[in-house]
Amino acid sequence: MKAETKKEKELEQEYWHVKALDIACAFLPSECPLFNHILLSYQKHHDPTMQPIDEDKEQEDVLTVLRPLKGIENSKYQPIIREVENVYIDIAEIPLSPLSKCFD
Repeated sequence: MKAETKKEKELEQEYWHVKALDIACAFLPSECPLFNHILLSYQKHHDPTMQPIDEDKEQEDVLTVLRPLKGIENSKYQPIIREVENVYIDIAEIPLSPLSKCFD
């Protein structure tokens, strides 16, 4: 696999991890096994705090702290994510019929 294609795939994977973590952090309590799975997976594969820092260059990464919505009991974790920009996501269109046709 070409290095450029590999980098694009890694960015796409990180994009989906960030989206999943953003939704999970906003709506799921910190004790939820699904939330813990998504958080650990993101930390294992894309955690920005584990990236090497080149001291001779200015960092270009934009980091954000995810916080839960009001009323969601998620005080244990507030993960730091890297903003993923300029990622092209190609999602194939799936032909769906309206639900009303399913129940006729």
